[in-house]
Parts: sequence; structure tokens; C-alpha cells
Amino acid sequence: MDEKQKRQEEYYEHLAESYDVFFKRENLNHLYKIEQIGTSFFNHLKDRNRKYEFLEIGGGTGIHAFHFLKAHHDRISKFVLTDLSAPMLKQAEKRLEEFSGIVEYIAMPAEHIATERMFDGVYISGAMHHFSNPYQSLVEIKKHLKPGGLVVICEPVVSNPVNFYKAAINKEEWGQFKVTRPNIRKFLQDLNFRIIDDKVLHYKTDNTLVKTILPYKQLERFKLFDPLAVMFLLSATPN
Repeated sequence: MDEKQKRQEEYYEHLAESYDVFFKRENLNHLYKIEQIGTSFFNHLKDRNRKYEFLEIGGGTGIHAFHFLKAHHDRISKFVLTDLSAPMLKQAEKRLEEFSGIVEYIAMPAEHIATERMFDGVYISGAMHHFSNPYQSLVEIKKHLKPGGLVVICEPVVSNPVNFYKAAINKEEWGQFKVTRPNIRKFLQDLNFRIIDDKVLHYKTDNTLVKTILPYKQLERFKLFDPLAVMFLLSATPN
């Protein structure tokens, strides 16, 4: 491991048991992101007569995986969850117990996918900006995608004021300044991927006042407001 990977491993090892309490992810905005990842996959993987194999990279305590599996388990034959931190994956095992028959866990860096398995879909949800080498992670993903497979990347929009503040003050979030929508788009194009989805996700909440001021679906229709979005989503398939 390089220095950043070692630092990240140590950082999440200490956070593992308290992560879900400290970072409250069970909210409409977070669930919206996971819903949109699923939508990207199943708009592309349309065969209702077969089940698919998926990989999540940087899956942490399995929050994304749980909701993805809950929504789509009837279309999934195998789900591999990976993270740099083994203690984080231990927490994920508890959360995903009901899906134990189809889920496998691998502690590994994103830059080296430690399995021979090939996948119909690979996704990264809010983790790529922590990677030591985001470009190399995409090189590895391409090696592990089946023909016609899809990779979905959903990451913070660093120009959003809240994201910018977090990225500026927290060393573990600095990667947001590198993992930007234009950079990831270019990485995918350089690796000869064909981009399927290229969009932003605005903040979704059940707070009536915020919904009125920031109507997320309306904002997503106008590129002018893209810099204020909370996440960008890119999906792509190898040419």
C-alpha cells in the first residue's frame, strides 16, 4: 500500500464501529443517490430473464449495498462488496446478513481488484475521492467488466458550498478537488468507455421549506444550477 492507502485504512479502522452513528446516511438525499445508481444499471441491463453480478468498490459498512440489494435482490445472482478496511466490512456483514447467500466480502484497495470474477455492473458511491489513484481504479474496473457491462460512479460536486467547505477543511476529503465530473469523464473517455449517463443530483429532502427553496427535480433540468448539485453521476460501458 502507498501512504494514502495506509492512512485511509487506519482512519476507517478507528471509525468502523461508530461510522453509522457519526455519519447519518439514512436520509432521503442519500437514498436518492442509491436509487439513481440502480436506475442507471437497470435502464442498461434490461434482460428480465437473467440475474446479474455486481461489485461495489469502497462499500464501507454496506449502507449503499443494503438499499441496492433490498431494491434489486431478485435480479442479482452475486454481489461482491469491497473496502480498504476489513473492520468496515465486518460491520457490513452484520447489516447484510439477510443477503448472506449472495454477498462476498473482500478487503482490498480500489487500485487492485483482488478477484478473478467478472461483473455485469460495478459501482462506486461517494468513495472514489478517497482513492489513492482514481484513474487506476477505472483501469482495474475495465478488466473486470463483462462485455456490455456498466460502471456507475456517483461522487460529490466540489463546487457545492457544503461539499467545498468539507473538502477544504478535512484532509480525508481533499480528493474531491481531483475527482470532479470533467476529470472522471475524461478518464473514462481515455480508457475507451462510452458514456451512457452524465448528470447531477440535487439535494432531496422531506423538509417542506427546503423542498420549496430547492426543488431538486426542477433544478436538475437546468445546467446553470449544476455547480450547486450535491453529486454527479456518470455511467459508462466499455467500447
